[in-house]
Amino acid sequence: MLRNRANSVVTCPIPVRSGEKLEVIIATRASITKSLSYRLVNVPAILDFHNHLIPAVDDGAASLEESLGGIATMAAQGIDQIITTPHLRASLLGQRAKFDSYLADVQTSWAILAEAATRDFPQIKLWRGFEILLDVPDVDLSDPILRLAGSTFALVEFPFLSVPPNSARALDAVTKQGYFPIVAHPERYPDVQRAHELVHEWVGAGASLQVNAGSLLGRYGPAAENAGWSLLELGVASYVCSDYHSAGACHTAQAFDAVRARSDNATAELLFSVNPGRIPGSAAALPVGSVQPRKTSAFSRFWARYKS
Repeated sequence: MLRNRANSVVTCPIPVRSGEKLEVIIATRASITKSLSYRLVNVPAILDFHNHLIPAVDDGAASLEESLGGIATMAAQGIDQIITTPHLRASLLGQRAKFDSYLADVQTSWAILAEAATRDFPQIKLWRGFEILLDVPDVDLSDPILRLAGSTFALVEFPFLSVPPNSARALDAVTKQGYFPIVAHPERYPDVQRAHELVHEWVGAGASLQVNAGSLLGRYGPAAENAGWSLLELGVASYVCSDYHSAGACHTAQAFDAVRARSDNATAELLFSVNPGRIPGSAAALPVGSVQPRKTSAFSRFWARYKS
């Protein structure tokens, strides 16, 4: 059951670009400290298409209050366009009654969030899609509600413990429907951390890759951090998104600066802003150049060798 906001709403001017300020509604006073912890300066508008803001439908926001606090936190990071993506198992599509029940819950929570976000965050453009777990080899994506902002792109993931055999075939099946899969957080899969052959198979099947901002900062451990930077060094990743779950810190701004420091502003903008911004119009990602290899600690080098 959705809870109404209990705390007072305050308005806080948060500088997100050099020379201008954006009025952001902070859902609770506790959000202010969290939102101001790191800010973007001199960057373009950012679209984030991997996050969990719809309240009480998955492991993201548990309430409307948390959803609005999450939007405030993302806005403070320079994000002014959001495609929110609750979890969905592809196998559920074959269980009509269960899928319809889950979709009804999502629809109800989405309507509540959309109304509140329009009221409190008129400067934020908000769409929806799903993060689809490919736990079965074939998934019908003909319903635009399953895709990112109704575009030709779909955000997909695989089980974390082990990527299924023939995963590239599942992605190829999506492209043969005329849609384009974006594989979420490939750097977090142990199979990818051990070797990169799998991601080349995915790209060869027509998929694009989306790295989590937190991975580049070590928030998911050194193996994911090393793998994330390796994908950027290889130039095979097209997007970086937050995977923000409406709690704790959002790492977009800090990751943007880290990528910019190791490449240039144009490369960072492609990954965080330009390519994500092309999704609602169903436009393919532009090529992204590789970033410079980073200097790693002795422990990180040891861990990478251990994992291999």
